Amino acid sequence: MSHTNPATDSSTAEIPTEAPKLEESQDLDVHDAVPHKTFEDLGIKQAIIKAYLQDNITQPTKDQVQFYPEMMSLPPQNFIFEAPKNTHTWNLYLLAALCTVQEELPFVQAIVVAPTRERANTIYQEALKLSRYTAIRVKSLIPHKDMHDDQFGEEVTHHLVISIPTSLDDYLQHEDIDFSHVRTAIFDEAEEVFNRKKENVLSHSVPIISSLPETAQIILFSENLDGIYPAIRTNHIPDALQRSLNPTILSLKDVSQYYVVLSEEERPMFIKDLFETLTLKKIVVFISDKESAEKLVAELKAADLVANCVFGLNDMKLAEFRAIIRNYEKDKFPILISTIPLQYHLKALPTLCINYSIPYRAGTKAPDDDAYLKRLGRSDTFGGLGVGLTCIDDDAYDQMSYFGYALQTEIKELADFDDLGKAIKYADTLKNTHEWNTGAKPFQMSEESKEKATQKKSLKTDHTYDPSDIILLPDVHDIDEFFDNEDFNDPDDDVIPEDEDDSAPFPLE
Repeated sequence: MSHTNPATDSSTAEIPTEAPKLEESQDLDVHDAVPHKTFEDLGIKQAIIKAYLQDNITQPTKDQVQFYPEMMSLPPQNFIFEAPKNTHTWNLYLLAALCTVQEELPFVQAIVVAPTRERANTIYQEALKLSRYTAIRVKSLIPHKDMHDDQFGEEVTHHLVISIPTSLDDYLQHEDIDFSHVRTAIFDEAEEVFNRKKENVLSHSVPIISSLPETAQIILFSENLDGIYPAIRTNHIPDALQRSLNPTILSLKDVSQYYVVLSEEERPMFIKDLFETLTLKKIVVFISDKESAEKLVAELKAADLVANCVFGLNDMKLAEFRAIIRNYEKDKFPILISTIPLQYHLKALPTLCINYSIPYRAGTKAPDDDAYLKRLGRSDTFGGLGVGLTCIDDDAYDQMSYFGYALQTEIKELADFDDLGKAIKYADTLKNTHEWNTGAKPFQMSEESKEKATQKKSLKTDHTYDPSDIILLPDVHDIDEFFDNEDFNDPDDDVIPEDEDDSAPFPLE
């Protein structure tokens, strides 16, 4: 590869040609920012640093410190990054892509390809935020319901283009996009973009990588490197350096969690009473499906509360989704109801998030601990503190016990609003002062919770377990081990294997 790296702003420090090495004495949590390096040290454009500061991000992440200088070194090098599940990979590659762009040149200079519209939209929103003080033009080529063939015919000249394989290949075939000036090409979740088992995707992604100039830097991010079509690595990036990112983990360790027993009819008024008693500014309510969400919006409206709802892009136009999220973040309405996790769509979750009902695994009556974590869990990138509340039926104690068992966390029964108010005030106070400890903490279940977990009289099953086992098991996800009872699986339901479930409009990333 022989192309040269574009210069950054005149006010920007020179980009290092070697990756800085962390001192052995630096014992850092994988989510922590690295205090010994600044954005200026890395040679980041001042306009991008300004965007970070506006979002209260004052220091680069560990991955940015470790890998950004190497990605920007000369001569440019191809990379394959192994990215654990739930990693915010765009924190690294968008920084590199935007700092590669020469703003005065009206050409496509960087592309990002993601496997799904939802993932691509998340990346696009992040790119807009990060580039908002620059002259870099970002283009989304994400298809939606209202798009037709007449979208073609106008040449794309934006600096950074973000798309999915099918759409980007269509623009290539119509000769509406020119790759000859592309400096950096990034393929996110490459095990899906280049999945040999998905010929309908591979038939579009291979022409994209084949159309790139020889001088382009190609960077793949993948959770499963073995899932990438071998010919891609052999023919296009045989010299790629392989690196491993640190995971961005959703955690419940600093989330105070409660459950409350309510009938379906009682829940809307409970939310109203909660709002009025605790004088809340805003909350998020997670719900199972579109119909239930729209019904709840109507019920809250009848109770003089303003709410709105969002769904996956199969049920909602992209522009409408963006508008609702934007209005919620601008405090235009206080209650956002969602059928999907919102970690990648909101700048930050509100202090209180509510599960309107227990999340279940697709096609079963078994509780979904992964969905529970994605709804109520927090990332240390945006502050780990929060409060989670789950509304349950009077026969669902065992399901809540399972969440504590599988996720190694404590979930208390809500006694009154005062307890919830104290938890919210505690989280808000610490978030505002940034004095909480976000380091990993060993799980400890209180003696009271242990007793309640073993002595609940209203459990539906005769299954018992020793709560002390929770402390000894670092990663418990065997749902069959906990729910060895036919009551939790309806034989009339069609069980959809996770790897074949294409119904979820927003994949749980």
